[in-house]
Amino acid sequence: MYDIGQIVRTELGKEDHGIMTLMLHIEGDGWGCGFGGVALDSYDKSKKERVATAFGMECITRLMDTFSVTRWEDLKGHYVRLVWDGSRIKK
Repeated sequence: MYDIGQIVRTELGKEDHGIMTLMLHIEGDGWGCGFGGVALDSYDKSKKERVATAFGMECITRLMDTFSVTRWEDLKGHYVRLVWDGSRIKK
């Protein structure tokens, strides 16, 4: 189902396993849901550490461009149109 929500909080950083992720916390009329949680980096076996990826930067850049912001923190307060199934955001 289609709905409108507002970004109420953003997260950009390493989760408890050291994986770089992003999360947008979105709330609508009587509901709230997170969007994101994807790995923005990958494990490099030769370096034995996690390294940044082009995918990660592309994801961050496209989200910021979509909302015409120059700082990640400025996503807060923006409204989004989304598709969700009542428990998770699909699009």
